[in-house]
Amino acid sequence: MENQMFCYQCQETAGCKGLSAVTTELRKEGKEVPEKINHLVSVNLFTTITNANFDEAAITNRITETLKEKETLLSQVSDRSSLPEAATWHGTPDSYDAKAFLVGVLATKD
Repeated sequence: MENQMFCYQCQETAGCKGLSAVTTELRKEGKEVPEKINHLVSVNLFTTITNANFDEAAITNRITETLKEKETLLSQVSDRSSLPEAATWHGTPDSYDAKAFLVGVLATKD
């Protein structure tokens, strides 16, 4: 019997998170990514773990901080042509819900 696992968080991460795409591109270009960014990714993953955090303000703050850091790093990327839309998108708290509806796990059939 094959051992299989499905996790919405993992599935969405596999689809490419914006900050991670930017850091991956920077590393490919030989540029250093600050250690605080690795910590930010870890904090974000634990903040959004399935059914563990229902604090909308905390999640909104995580998104806002992450987008700010992503923009700073994105300005250092020499070639953005291979980056996914998640890496270049920048919104405001008023647009987070609408964006989530378009890219969240329920945005596609099956």
